[in-house]
This record gives sequence, C-alpha cells and structure tokens, in this order.
Amino acid sequence: MFSTLSRRPLLSPVRDTILRRLFALLVTGFFFYVASPLLLPVLMGGLFAVLVMPALERLEVRGLRARFGAAILTLGMTLLFIIPTALLLYMVIKTGLQQLQAFKDLPKPAHLDWAHSWVESPFARRVLDWLKDLYPISSEELAEGAQDLVRSTSLRAADLLGGFLLNLPGIVMAMIVMIVSQYFFLVDGRRLVSFLRRNSFFSRHQTEELIERIGNSSRSVILASVISGVAQAFFFTVLCAAARVPNVPLVGALVFFSSFIPVVGTSPVTFGVAIHQALTGNSVAAVAAVIGAIVVSTMDNFIRPWFLRGSVNLHPMLAFVAAFGGLQTLGFVGVFLGPILAALFVAILEILSEPERPAAPAAAPAVGDAGSSGGSGKPA
Repeated sequence: MFSTLSRRPLLSPVRDTILRRLFALLVTGFFFYVASPLLLPVLMGGLFAVLVMPALERLEVRGLRARFGAAILTLGMTLLFIIPTALLLYMVIKTGLQQLQAFKDLPKPAHLDWAHSWVESPFARRVLDWLKDLYPISSEELAEGAQDLVRSTSLRAADLLGGFLLNLPGIVMAMIVMIVSQYFFLVDGRRLVSFLRRNSFFSRHQTEELIERIGNSSRSVILASVISGVAQAFFFTVLCAAARVPNVPLVGALVFFSSFIPVVGTSPVTFGVAIHQALTGNSVAAVAAVIGAIVVSTMDNFIRPWFLRGSVNLHPMLAFVAAFGGLQTLGFVGVFLGPILAALFVAILEILSEPERPAAPAAAPAVGDAGSSGGSGKPA
C-alpha cells in the first residue's frame, strides 16, 4: 500500500499532462468542426493578405500605422478585384442560365432545325464526307445525336447554374468572411508567423525557408493566374468584337474564368466559339476565333512560367494533380490552394532530404574586448 501511495505523486503529473492534451485536442477538433464551413474563405483571405503584405510593409516604412494600411489595402482589393470578379461571375451565370432556359423551353422541332442547319452547312458536309469512309453515319443520325448531346448538356449546366444562384446568400457571406479575414491577417499576420516560428518542430533555418516558400508560392500562383486570365480574356474579347462575334462580354467572361482551369484552360471556350461560328456560316469570325484560340493558349504558356519561375518549381504531373485535385475537393478555391499545398509538400520533402545545417558556433571574444566591456566575459 505504501508503495502504491508513493507512486501516485509520480504518475499524477503524467496523467494531468495527458488529460490536458486530450482536452485541448477535443476543444481544437470541436472548434474546427464548427468553423469548417468558413475555413476556405478564411484561407483565401490569408492568401490575399500574403499577396499584398509587401505593399503594407512599404506603407509602414512611410509612417502609416499597420491598421490604417491594412484597411486601405483591404478596401482596395475589395473594390478593385473581389467585388468586380464576383459581379462578373454573377453576370455570366445569370446570362448563361437565361439562355439555357430559353433553349430548354424551345419545342423539339426547333432543336432539330438548328441541328439540321448545322449538319447541312458546308463545313459539316465536308466532315461527314470524311467520316463516311471511317464510319457510316447519316446526316439525320448526326443531327439527332447532336441535338440530344446539346440538350442533355444544357440541362445539366442549367441545374448547376441554378444551384449556384440558390447558394448565393452563402457565397455573399463567404465573401464577407474573406474580406474581414484579409484585414485581420494583415494586422496580426506577423504575430501569427512569430508564433509559428517559436513553436515549429523544424529547425530555425528550415522554418524560415518554409515560411519564405509559402509566401513566394502564394503570391506567384495568384498573380500568375489572375494576370494570365485578364490578358487572355482581353485579347480574345477584342478579337471577337472586331470579328463581330455575338455575346462578346459573355465570351470574354467565360475566357477569363476558364483560364483558371488547369491544363484544359480556355481551349473549350475559344475553340467552341470558332466551331460555332464555322457552323453558322460566319467564316471570317471562325478564322479569327481559331487564331485567337492559338494566341491565347500561347500567351498562357509564356505568362504563367514567367510569374512562377524560381518560386513554384513543380513537375507538370504534380501541378496537374494538385490543381485538378484542389478543384474537385475544394471547389474554385482549390485552383489556388492546390498548387500552393503542392509547393509546400515539395519544400518539406526537400528540407527533410537535406542534412540539417549545424548551428553556428558562438564567436569567441577578442583579447581586448573583455577589458573594454568591463570584464563581463560575454562574447562579442
């Protein structure tokens, strides 16, 4: 009995430590469960804060307080990028939904009329003549197949766009959370980074390298995606306007948002416009759209590597998996977060594979320094 009593003081600190950690883990898990619907907007706010943090530092150098600088930058990002992008996306979805709804309400003979007109066009006739040597197919079968494919695709697209509009209040709330998060990340972000430095399980050098890579990859991925999308949309919109392609604003907006899709990019939109103009007999607009599609894809191959050089050195296969996986699991936000997480993953592997740098030895005091410092004996 005495031996049992003597062990209790020794086991009690261990038991209390385990209970504290379990309780902390329980509270942390419950917090993330409650906050899970808003974690993605918070992360996007953090990415925007990382993007404009150098501008905040320049404002502080000029004597502006951090809170005022953060408020100015947050307001600028909101008015110049977040709200215009959201309104553009809303316009695209609303216009597309209206056109799809009008197409869906047409009677079946009307669908067959446009399908037959496409099939009877000179371009389609040449394609049919070439296909008949490979696979026997009649113009009637092709018209019905095209009609069924377009109708089913339009119904699916209308359901997706309608679901987006139904979730509009939640999207507005997520935007508000993103804007507020950006402000507080700008104000208190450096305090958070200091906390991570103090509690990192990597060495000091490894922690600094990870923090630097996260910042560089975040800025590079966002800038590369946005600037590339704007350049592609602007060029293709101007070209379509010059060729008198209908619905030019809608086409430009679709090019901008499709540019964020990894690997595929704007090709479905640009070449789709070219095919549509060819089938409707507008050969000049079709040729212009084909030229624009080729130039736009070439622009993306030059703009993105220029912004990503030296910061996100990802293998194309890894970038493909990260971007598409992020798009599938996290939605549109995953297009940005996927490559950033992939860059962080590669950085961690590189750091762990390298031998850890030994700590720099303290410099020995010079002979004359001890006397001049009052005999304290501290190193210089």
